Amino acid sequence: MVDNIMLVAALCIVAAILCRLLDKYNKEQAVMLSIATCAAVLGFIIIFISPVLNMISNLYSMCDMDEDYSLIIFKSLGICYITQFACDVCRDCGENAIGTVAEIAGKTALVILALPLFENLIEFVNRLSQ
Repeated sequence: MVDNIMLVAALCIVAAILCRLLDKYNKEQAVMLSIATCAAVLGFIIIFISPVLNMISNLYSMCDMDEDYSLIIFKSLGICYITQFACDVCRDCGENAIGTVAEIAGKTALVILALPLFENLIEFVNRLSQ
């Protein structure tokens, strides 16, 4: 795992240096290199996290807990990562307003995704109070 993180860190450092050099001559290519590097790192993350997801799924099945809760958590985490990536790319391109709107959209998606959890919590509290 440490080797993989070292590879990702090296890739990011080299890409950052290349982006800085390209930025002087062709800003569009620098942005495209930045986006491509981020996409490659996200691909690595998806590969790294796969065994963790399987382990957590096994733990939920051992505890007889509903896996929907873990699914909501991981969807929320995915929304956070994707939203942060989109916001950073927009802000790197100098589009702060678009980045802010993307951030608001991500936060709204999180609230919508969490609604079933709130509903279950309210039902639980109502059962306790009866």
